[in-house]
Amino acid sequence: MHLFKRRNIYYYKLCIPKEFQKLIPLSILKFSLHTKLKKEAVHLSSSLTSKYYSLFSKLRSGIYTEIELTTMINEGLYLNLSQLSLNNTVIINTLEELSNKYSEDKMITNTWTDKTFKAYTSVFSVFSKVVNVKQDIKSITRAELQSFKAVLLKLPPMKSNHIKLTIEEILSLNLKVLGVATSQKYLSFIVSLFKWCEVEGYINKSIASGLIIKDDKHKKESRVHYSIDDLNILYTKSLLYTKDLHKVISQHPARVFLPLISMYQGMRLNEIAQLYTDDVRLIDGVYCFDINLNTPDKRLKNKSAPRIIPIHKELIELGFIDYYKKQKKM
Repeated sequence: MHLFKRRNIYYYKLCIPKEFQKLIPLSILKFSLHTKLKKEAVHLSSSLTSKYYSLFSKLRSGIYTEIELTTMINEGLYLNLSQLSLNNTVIINTLEELSNKYSEDKMITNTWTDKTFKAYTSVFSVFSKVVNVKQDIKSITRAELQSFKAVLLKLPPMKSNHIKLTIEEILSLNLKVLGVATSQKYLSFIVSLFKWCEVEGYINKSIASGLIIKDDKHKKESRVHYSIDDLNILYTKSLLYTKDLHKVISQHPARVFLPLISMYQGMRLNEIAQLYTDDVRLIDGVYCFDINLNTPDKRLKNKSAPRIIPIHKELIELGFIDYYKKQKKM
């Protein structure tokens, strides 16, 4: 079987016969079929296998010249191959080119949101300030990746006015550095890029495997929680909940309830912002929030995010269910 599945996407794999590895210095051909549908993947796999076996038969025939063999291999094999070396001509795949293909693949397969794409683009721009991304990916070393990791530990959050600056100029600004979790998130983008290049057959083995930024568990917690004083200021002194309350309730009620839902339910901000009236359900006499993906405009952080959450009694007493019923009638 030439198919395998990774993160719900089907990939194609073919072992190159040893007799051809002098012409094709590649042991295994692997690449994405860009589909989640098994029927479509099977059809593509069958078509590709037929095409490659036909090529191998021609190579075995012995009736073609070396130039003709070179042409057949170049035209007959998957065009994204980076290891193919014929007549001392090496196909160069720069990391910059592969980065573009990688991000395109993620967007085509709906693996990334627009927000994730923008974050990756920003991270890769920083990476390109540390590592020469215009060189062949096989020329990049583990030491260069370690250098990027070291920069992340000293890097502040990137701003638009940082784009044209060098790393040295950015670091000289002496701004507050990224949190460990954010640094690890940025590093994981690059690790994933190299892993994708390995799966797609551009490199034999990822040099980024195991690259990680460990958090110091003994350090003070990086996220600062709201104190009781902070909450008192928000709910008893801000205009939103005092002088302008009735006006905001009538014109922009979501502005009032969103912070309250966040405080009482412990939900993520995007989960609250994408709630529909149908996502408030009465289950066994208890009003609940149904966190789901039942409309195409919704996004959740991970597979365990869909869940049912009983609505806090304090939120009900503050009038949320009355607001919900009013919205339901509209």
